[in-house]
Amino acid sequence: MDNYQALQTFWSGFGLNAYDEQTVFTEGQRPAFPHITYEAAGGGYMNTATLSASLWDRNTSWAWIKQKAEEIKKSIGYGGVRIKTDDGIIWIKLPEMTTFSAPFDSGDDTIKRVRMTVEVDFMTT
Repeated sequence: MDNYQALQTFWSGFGLNAYDEQTVFTEGQRPAFPHITYEAAGGGYMNTATLSASLWDRNTSWAWIKQKAEEIKKSIGYGGVRIKTDDGIIWIKLPEMTTFSAPFDSGDDTIKRVRMTVEVDFMTT
């Protein structure tokens, strides 16, 4: 598993389909709600990246999506999550200098979006 696959594994681990935000969908292939889109990056030994991900839901209430963001935050915890790769590990952590999550206006009252920020240490060759 490489760094990109490790990020896919992490974001897919919350009971929702997860997609690299660079994924291009045709009109008939748009992902169903709820889902996660995430920023992907690779890195070498001791590189750190600040990456974002978004939770998306079609709902009139913010309750479920905010609860899901809290679930993800708790799963990362203050010690972070380490995922083994073929060349080492990636370490996903809560951000030190910014807020973990915040609601964003999607431009559609029925689509809710919460943007999350994580720090990823690439301890790979």
